[in-house]
Amino acid sequence: MSGNYEKALQNDELSLKLRKSDRNLYSAGVGCVIYAVWGVIELLLDLYYRYPKYWEKLQKMLADLTVGLEGTENADTLKIIFFGIVIAVLVIFGIVALLFSGLQVYTGIAACLQSLGKKKRIAYIAFAFLFMFFEFVPLLASVSNLSRMFYGNGLQELYNMGLGDMENWDAFLAAIRYIFDYAMDDIAHILLTLTSIVILVELVIFAIRSKVLHKRWQKEVK
Repeated sequence: MSGNYEKALQNDELSLKLRKSDRNLYSAGVGCVIYAVWGVIELLLDLYYRYPKYWEKLQKMLADLTVGLEGTENADTLKIIFFGIVIAVLVIFGIVALLFSGLQVYTGIAACLQSLGKKKRIAYIAFAFLFMFFEFVPLLASVSNLSRMFYGNGLQELYNMGLGDMENWDAFLAAIRYIFDYAMDDIAHILLTLTSIVILVELVIFAIRSKVLHKRWQKEVK
């Protein structure tokens, strides 16, 4: 922290608490910005490395949508329209993702500015609550994917692949590789999402705490 706000703080107990809360808020704000930037990088890397797979899925989806159009009047035109709609949806999704990341960056920067005594807006706290809600949705999806893999029919399929057959080393390793390939994305996503939720929770707690302490500090200064 720097500037007149930092200089105005003394070494009394309240000021020390406010300094500590502001430092924690600043750290949470920086973490929020870093996570938002990483989200954009992760999306771009995912598109880059999985482009062939996504393109194949897109072609299959278009083929399913245009079943029965072959030989009909204006079939090519309808295919172009369907393709345009799909591309438009993907573009809209990309714009929404960028706006979401932009709001996360704004939330982190606003938290940092408040910790420095430069801004006193509270809208970013509402955004932090909103982001926490949205983080729980993919978190539950990833947990659900893992649970389907290791319970019930999913676990039986792993045993059928050779997970329970230590004598057949090749089949056992194939099952382990399958688990690694299938589960690691979900496990990594769960860890990253939990990290984001922790950062957002800390941001909200220290933002509110800093505001309360700051009001008390202002009253004592007056």
